[in-house]
Amino acid sequence: MGRKSNNVDDFPASREEWETRIATRSEVVKEARQSGDPAFVARAEGRLDSALDGYNRDVK
Repeated sequence: MGRKSNNVDDFPASREEWETRIATRSEVVKEARQSGDPAFVARAEGRLDSALDGYNRDVK
C-alpha cells in the first residue's frame, strides 16, 4: 500500500502551474519574513522548497 498524501506538491503539474505556485509562495515567504514570526517563516519556506522540488521533478 502506498502512502496517502495531502500535499498538493506530491502530484504532477504543468510548468505553468508550478511557476504560479512558486511565485505565490515566494510572496508568502516575503510576507512571513516581514511578520517576524519564525514559525510562519519556517512553514512558508518549507512550502516554497516543496514547490521548487516538484518543479524540478516534473519540468526539468
